[in-house]
Amino acid sequence: MKKVLLDENVDHRLAALLPEALEVRSVGGEGLTGVSNGELLQRASAAGFDVLATTDRNMEHQQNPATLPLPVVVVYCGSSVRDLRPFVPRIVEVLESNLRKGFHKVRMPPP
Repeated sequence: MKKVLLDENVDHRLAALLPEALEVRSVGGEGLTGVSNGELLQRASAAGFDVLATTDRNMEHQQNPATLPLPVVVVYCGSSVRDLRPFVPRIVEVLESNLRKGFHKVRMPPP
């Protein structure tokens, strides 16, 4: 079972929209609120998480993809569950894939 950590900027209610095959936890639920991105990634990896999901597009510019301890899925939308809902099929597709360390962008395809 893949362990997914939702960044604090991602509405924790997204977890209910994801398949049960994914073990989804939130930064708040793990007591990691307010931890800097670099430290968060290190702690998430040490705690056995397989991937971090975020809507923080700045993380790509703040962290070196070559040194990431785990894959990061960046969803290009707002952080509320209403904003995230249309992205769920694509988010699931990416989370269930064989992710390598680095950044994986989730955008809506053009109409």
